[in-house]
Amino acid sequence: MWISWRYYGTQYFCDRVDRARQLAIDFAHLVVARGSTKAGNWKLFIEPQSISVCFWFIPHSQTLRHRRQQAADDKGDSLQKKEEFAEWWGDVTKSLCNYINSKGAALVDYATVDRFRAVPESPYEFTRYQVPYFFRIPFNNPDVTLDTQNAVLDAIEEASCIIYD
Repeated sequence: MWISWRYYGTQYFCDRVDRARQLAIDFAHLVVARGSTKAGNWKLFIEPQSISVCFWFIPHSQTLRHRRQQAADDKGDSLQKKEEFAEWWGDVTKSLCNYINSKGAALVDYATVDRFRAVPESPYEFTRYQVPYFFRIPFNNPDVTLDTQNAVLDAIEEASCIIYD
């Protein structure tokens, strides 16, 4: 790293970080703009805080199950059902990821994070739960273009049509 810094200089690395950050913001906007397509529904997990973009994709063939779960959430169904749904949603993400990677169309990754929710009986106690697995794409290559970003999203949609239709 030191040799690279000496060779390229501080400004080069500042520009590279700025470019990576802008790529992440642009990609997040693409995910949001796609919203609902003929292949499925796109949902941003969180606005990018760094160079990584985290999002979900639910194929339309699977959205009925998604809607049923949302209705169950609205009725206050059990935590077990919510955990089963999170596991299913994560399995969809993992299967799409693995398929895309095996075909060599793109190299995509998935991840999850732990969150905490307050225990209703005690405002000072929290239980840990896992967010369903989501796609996580870091942008550290400054040569990525809008076409490349769209190709990644298209690859996810194509994989969903092959696996879930």
